[in-house]
Amino acid sequence: MVVIGDSAIKTVAAGNTATAQVVAANSARTHLTIQNVSDTDVYLAEGTAAVSGQGFLLLAAGANIYVTGENGVIYMGAVNSITSAGSKALSVKEN
Repeated sequence: MVVIGDSAIKTVAAGNTATAQVVAANSARTHLTIQNVSDTDVYLAEGTAAVSGQGFLLLAAGANIYVTGENGVIYMGAVNSITSAGSKALSVKEN
């Protein structure tokens, strides 16, 4: 884990053919970055089980999603993931 200021970048595993939680719901969330650092595409879902081929697609080798509050509004629920091949790494930073 790498600490940057008051937040940390952590590595979590994307689910292998079954959904896996990337981040839990967090009512204090102000920013969220998720980067796919694996060699396989990963799908993300907000608040529900992730399904391969549906939701937000993070392409292999570096695709990322950055979520910040616009006008004070940000998704604060859980984010789940799934991939088609093995347990794959995602880099996550949440403030």
